[in-house]
Amino acid sequence: MSAPFNLATDARRPAHRMNTWSPAHVWHASQGKGIPQSRPVGAAVSVATGRLDQVMFVLTLLALVVAALSLSVTWWQLRLQRNVAGGRGIIPGLFSYQTSVNGETHIDFEVYIELVGPGIRHEMQVHLERDGQALSSGDDGYVKSPPVRKSMSCDSDPIKWKFTLTSEDAEDVWCIISWVEPRGDEVWTNAYARALTGEDQLWEWRWKRFRKARQRKQDWSSEHGPKWFRRRLGGVKPLGRWRPHVNRSIQPGHGPINNGRAPDLSAARKCWRPTNGSPARAP
Repeated sequence: MSAPFNLATDARRPAHRMNTWSPAHVWHASQGKGIPQSRPVGAAVSVATGRLDQVMFVLTLLALVVAALSLSVTWWQLRLQRNVAGGRGIIPGLFSYQTSVNGETHIDFEVYIELVGPGIRHEMQVHLERDGQALSSGDDGYVKSPPVRKSMSCDSDPIKWKFTLTSEDAEDVWCIISWVEPRGDEVWTNAYARALTGEDQLWEWRWKRFRKARQRKQDWSSEHGPKWFRRRLGGVKPLGRWRPHVNRSIQPGHGPINNGRAPDLSAARKCWRPTNGSPARAP
Protein backbone atom coordinates (compact mmCIF):
# COMPACT_ATOMS: atom_id res chain seq x y z
CA MET A 1 0.00 0.00 0.00
CA SER A 2 1.44 3.33 -1.03
CA ALA A 3 2.23 5.96 1.53
CA PRO A 4 0.03 9.02 1.60
CA PHE A 5 1.28 12.15 -0.07
CA ASN A 6 2.84 14.59 2.35
CA LEU A 7 3.23 18.00 0.82
CA ALA A 8 5.63 19.24 3.47
CA THR A 9 7.81 16.15 3.36
CA ASP A 10 7.91 15.77 -0.43
CA ALA A 11 8.59 19.44 -0.96
CA ARG A 12 11.85 19.08 0.99
CA ARG A 13 13.15 16.18 -1.07
CA PRO A 14 16.15 16.81 -3.38
CA ALA A 15 15.28 17.68 -6.92
CA HIS A 16 17.17 14.69 -8.38
CA ARG A 17 15.08 12.25 -6.35
CA MET A 18 11.73 13.63 -7.35
CA ASN A 19 9.77 11.91 -10.10
CA THR A 20 9.17 14.37 -12.92
CA TRP A 21 6.66 13.09 -15.44
CA SER A 22 5.89 15.03 -18.62
CA PRO A 23 2.61 14.61 -20.45
CA ALA A 24 4.38 12.60 -23.14
CA HIS A 25 5.85 10.26 -20.55
CA VAL A 26 2.47 9.78 -18.97
CA TRP A 27 0.95 8.93 -22.38
CA HIS A 28 3.65 6.33 -23.12
CA ALA A 29 3.29 4.84 -19.68
CA SER A 30 -0.46 4.59 -20.14
CA GLN A 31 0.15 2.61 -23.33
CA GLY A 32 1.94 -0.03 -21.31
CA LYS A 33 5.43 0.49 -22.76
CA GLY A 34 6.92 0.90 -19.34
CA ILE A 35 9.90 3.02 -20.41
CA PRO A 36 9.32 6.64 -21.34
CA GLN A 37 10.14 7.52 -24.98
CA SER A 38 12.66 10.38 -25.01
CA ARG A 39 13.65 10.54 -28.76
CA PRO A 40 12.76 13.98 -30.17
CA VAL A 41 10.44 13.92 -33.20
CA GLY A 42 11.91 17.12 -34.73
CA ALA A 43 15.35 15.55 -35.12
CA ALA A 44 13.96 12.68 -37.21
CA VAL A 45 12.10 15.09 -39.46
CA SER A 46 15.27 17.18 -39.93
CA VAL A 47 17.34 14.14 -40.92
CA ALA A 48 14.72 13.04 -43.46
CA THR A 49 14.55 16.54 -44.97
CA GLY A 50 18.32 16.70 -45.30
CA ARG A 51 18.43 13.37 -47.12
CA LEU A 52 15.66 14.50 -49.45
CA ASP A 53 17.59 17.68 -50.29
CA GLN A 54 20.67 15.62 -51.14
CA VAL A 55 18.67 13.36 -53.44
CA MET A 56 17.08 16.36 -55.21
CA PHE A 57 20.51 17.96 -55.68
CA VAL A 58 21.92 14.79 -57.26
CA LEU A 59 18.89 14.47 -59.59
CA THR A 60 19.17 18.13 -60.63
CA LEU A 61 22.88 17.76 -61.36
CA LEU A 62 22.20 14.62 -63.41
CA ALA A 63 19.51 16.44 -65.40
CA LEU A 64 21.93 19.28 -66.18
CA VAL A 65 24.57 16.84 -67.40
CA VAL A 66 22.05 15.07 -69.65
CA ALA A 67 20.85 18.42 -71.05
CA ALA A 68 24.42 19.53 -71.76
CA LEU A 69 25.16 16.26 -73.57
CA SER A 70 21.96 16.60 -75.62
CA LEU A 71 22.91 20.13 -76.69
CA SER A 72 26.39 18.96 -77.65
CA VAL A 73 25.00 16.15 -79.80
CA THR A 74 22.51 18.53 -81.47
CA TRP A 75 25.26 21.05 -82.24
CA TRP A 76 27.48 18.33 -83.65
CA GLN A 77 24.65 17.08 -85.90
CA LEU A 78 24.02 20.62 -87.15
CA ARG A 79 27.68 21.10 -88.00
CA LEU A 80 27.71 17.73 -89.74
CA GLN A 81 24.69 18.66 -91.87
CA ARG A 82 26.33 21.93 -92.86
CA ASN A 83 29.53 20.19 -93.93
CA VAL A 84 28.02 17.06 -95.46
CA ALA A 85 28.14 18.52 -98.97
CA GLY A 86 31.89 19.05 -98.78
CA GLY A 87 34.07 22.11 -99.10
CA ARG A 88 32.88 24.85 -101.40
CA GLY A 89 35.17 27.68 -102.39
CA ILE A 90 34.18 30.73 -104.43
CA ILE A 91 36.58 32.80 -106.47
CA PRO A 92 34.81 36.12 -107.11
CA GLY A 93 36.39 38.66 -109.39
CA LEU A 94 35.42 42.19 -110.43
CA PHE A 95 37.48 43.95 -113.06
CA SER A 96 36.93 47.45 -114.42
CA TYR A 97 38.40 49.42 -117.32
CA GLN A 98 37.75 53.12 -117.93
CA THR A 99 37.17 54.45 -121.40
CA SER A 100 36.19 57.84 -122.75
CA VAL A 101 33.38 58.21 -125.29
CA ASN A 102 32.65 61.71 -126.62
CA GLY A 103 34.23 63.23 -123.55
CA GLU A 104 32.15 61.10 -121.16
CA THR A 105 33.80 58.57 -118.90
CA HIS A 106 32.54 55.02 -119.28
CA ILE A 107 33.58 52.05 -117.19
CA ASP A 108 33.64 48.53 -118.57
CA PHE A 109 32.99 45.98 -115.83
CA GLU A 110 33.55 42.23 -115.88
CA VAL A 111 32.28 39.95 -113.11
CA TYR A 112 33.90 36.53 -112.86
CA ILE A 113 32.68 33.77 -110.54
CA GLU A 114 34.27 30.32 -110.31
CA LEU A 115 33.83 27.49 -107.82
CA VAL A 116 36.57 25.23 -106.43
CA GLY A 117 36.35 22.14 -104.25
CA PRO A 118 34.05 19.11 -104.22
CA GLY A 119 30.90 20.87 -103.02
CA ILE A 120 27.94 22.21 -104.98
CA ARG A 121 26.22 25.56 -104.57
CA HIS A 122 22.63 26.15 -105.54
CA GLU A 123 20.73 29.17 -106.87
CA MET A 124 23.92 31.05 -107.79
CA GLN A 125 23.06 34.51 -109.07
CA VAL A 126 24.53 37.99 -109.39
CA HIS A 127 22.79 41.37 -109.57
CA LEU A 128 23.30 45.07 -108.85
CA GLU A 129 21.95 47.04 -105.87
CA ARG A 130 21.87 50.62 -104.69
CA ASP A 131 21.01 51.60 -101.10
CA GLY A 132 20.17 48.01 -100.26
CA GLN A 133 17.60 47.61 -103.06
CA ALA A 134 18.02 45.63 -106.27
CA LEU A 135 18.01 47.80 -109.38
CA SER A 136 15.07 47.34 -111.69
CA SER A 137 14.28 48.44 -115.20
CA GLY A 138 14.29 52.23 -115.43
CA ASP A 139 16.76 52.82 -112.57
CA ASP A 140 20.07 54.53 -113.28
CA GLY A 141 22.73 51.86 -113.66
CA TYR A 142 20.31 48.99 -114.25
CA VAL A 143 21.75 46.09 -116.23
CA LYS A 144 19.96 42.81 -116.89
CA SER A 145 21.45 40.07 -114.71
CA PRO A 146 22.72 36.78 -116.13
CA PRO A 147 20.52 33.67 -115.72
CA VAL A 148 20.38 32.02 -112.31
CA ARG A 149 22.46 28.85 -111.98
CA LYS A 150 20.27 26.25 -110.28
CA SER A 151 23.37 24.29 -109.31
CA MET A 152 27.04 25.00 -109.78
CA SER A 153 30.18 22.96 -109.09
CA CYS A 154 33.85 23.13 -109.93
CA ASP A 155 33.09 21.37 -113.24
CA SER A 156 30.61 24.08 -114.25
CA ASP A 157 31.55 26.91 -116.53
CA PRO A 158 32.41 30.12 -114.65
CA ILE A 159 29.88 32.93 -114.58
CA LYS A 160 31.07 35.82 -116.76
CA TRP A 161 29.10 39.02 -116.83
CA LYS A 162 30.20 42.08 -118.81
CA PHE A 163 28.45 45.46 -118.81
CA THR A 164 29.27 49.14 -119.25
CA LEU A 165 28.12 52.06 -117.09
CA THR A 166 28.92 55.73 -116.91
CA SER A 167 30.83 56.92 -113.90
CA GLU A 168 27.70 58.68 -112.61
CA ASP A 169 25.50 55.59 -112.95
CA ALA A 170 28.10 53.38 -111.29
CA GLU A 171 28.23 55.62 -108.22
CA ASP A 172 27.01 53.87 -105.02
CA VAL A 173 26.20 50.66 -106.93
CA TRP A 174 27.07 47.29 -105.41
CA CYS A 175 27.55 43.94 -107.11
CA ILE A 176 25.87 41.15 -105.08
CA ILE A 177 26.71 37.45 -105.47
CA SER A 178 24.23 35.18 -103.65
CA TRP A 179 23.49 31.47 -103.23
CA VAL A 180 21.67 29.15 -100.81
CA GLU A 181 23.15 26.65 -98.36
CA PRO A 182 21.48 23.88 -96.32
CA ARG A 183 21.02 24.52 -92.59
CA GLY A 184 19.21 21.53 -91.09
CA ASP A 185 15.78 21.32 -92.68
CA GLU A 186 16.09 24.85 -94.14
CA VAL A 187 18.13 26.68 -96.73
CA TRP A 188 19.73 30.02 -95.90
CA THR A 189 20.85 32.68 -98.34
CA ASN A 190 24.48 33.77 -98.18
CA ALA A 191 26.09 36.49 -100.23
CA TYR A 192 29.18 38.50 -101.08
CA ALA A 193 29.11 42.19 -101.99
CA ARG A 194 31.57 44.59 -103.55
CA ALA A 195 31.22 48.20 -104.63
CA LEU A 196 31.68 48.91 -108.33
CA THR A 197 33.67 52.03 -107.53
CA GLY A 198 35.59 53.19 -104.50
CA GLU A 199 37.10 50.83 -101.97
CA ASP A 200 38.47 47.47 -103.04
CA GLN A 201 36.88 45.49 -100.20
CA LEU A 202 34.85 42.28 -100.33
CA TRP A 203 31.94 42.13 -97.87
CA GLU A 204 30.24 39.00 -96.55
CA TRP A 205 26.69 38.57 -95.23
CA ARG A 206 26.74 36.98 -91.75
CA TRP A 207 23.58 35.76 -90.04
CA LYS A 208 23.21 36.71 -86.38
CA ARG A 209 23.14 34.08 -83.70
CA PHE A 210 19.77 32.70 -82.61
CA ARG A 211 18.26 33.69 -85.94
CA LYS A 212 15.18 31.51 -85.47
CA ALA A 213 14.49 32.90 -82.00
CA ARG A 214 14.84 36.47 -83.31
CA GLN A 215 12.44 35.71 -86.16
CA ARG A 216 9.85 34.19 -83.81
CA LYS A 217 10.12 37.24 -81.56
CA GLN A 218 9.48 39.59 -84.48
CA ASP A 219 6.51 37.52 -85.68
CA TRP A 220 4.97 37.38 -82.20
CA SER A 221 5.56 41.08 -81.52
CA SER A 222 3.90 42.00 -84.82
CA GLU A 223 0.63 40.35 -83.76
CA HIS A 224 0.39 41.02 -80.00
CA GLY A 225 0.43 44.00 -77.69
CA PRO A 226 -0.44 47.66 -78.19
CA LYS A 227 0.37 49.60 -81.33
CA TRP A 228 3.57 51.17 -79.98
CA PHE A 229 4.78 47.70 -78.90
CA ARG A 230 4.15 46.19 -82.34
CA ARG A 231 5.80 49.15 -84.05
CA ARG A 232 8.90 49.05 -81.85
CA LEU A 233 9.54 45.31 -81.49
CA GLY A 234 7.56 43.85 -84.38
CA GLY A 235 7.91 44.21 -88.10
CA VAL A 236 10.64 42.90 -90.37
CA LYS A 237 14.19 43.71 -89.26
CA PRO A 238 17.48 42.35 -90.63
CA LEU A 239 18.53 39.09 -89.03
CA GLY A 240 22.11 39.51 -90.21
CA ARG A 241 24.62 42.16 -91.24
CA TRP A 242 27.37 42.86 -93.72
CA ARG A 243 30.93 42.39 -92.48
CA PRO A 244 34.29 42.74 -94.19
CA HIS A 245 35.34 39.37 -95.53
CA VAL A 246 38.42 37.92 -93.86
CA ASN A 247 40.35 35.55 -96.10
CA ARG A 248 41.03 32.48 -93.95
CA SER A 249 41.95 30.20 -96.84
CA ILE A 250 45.35 28.61 -97.28
CA GLN A 251 47.84 31.12 -98.64
CA PRO A 252 51.02 30.43 -100.64
CA GLY A 253 53.62 29.31 -98.14
CA HIS A 254 51.19 27.59 -95.76
CA GLY A 255 51.12 24.26 -97.56
CA PRO A 256 53.57 21.91 -99.27
CA ILE A 257 53.48 23.68 -102.67
CA ASN A 258 55.81 26.66 -103.22
CA ASN A 259 56.40 27.17 -99.51
CA GLY A 260 59.98 28.35 -100.01
CA ARG A 261 61.54 25.49 -98.05
CA ALA A 262 63.14 22.37 -99.44
CA PRO A 263 62.76 19.04 -97.58
CA ASP A 264 65.23 18.68 -94.69
CA LEU A 265 67.32 15.66 -95.73
CA SER A 266 69.04 15.37 -92.35
CA ALA A 267 65.68 15.04 -90.61
CA ALA A 268 64.58 12.55 -93.27
CA ARG A 269 67.62 10.34 -92.55
CA LYS A 270 66.85 10.33 -88.83
CA CYS A 271 63.21 9.37 -89.40
CA TRP A 272 63.90 6.76 -92.07
CA ARG A 273 63.73 3.11 -91.02
CA PRO A 274 64.19 0.00 -93.17
CA THR A 275 60.96 -1.84 -93.89
CA ASN A 276 62.38 -5.38 -94.08
CA GLY A 277 63.93 -5.37 -90.61
CA SER A 278 67.52 -5.68 -91.91
CA PRO A 279 70.02 -2.91 -91.26
CA ALA A 280 70.33 -0.60 -94.20
CA ARG A 281 71.71 2.75 -94.99
CA ALA A 282 69.43 5.73 -95.06
CA PRO A 283 69.16 7.48 -98.40
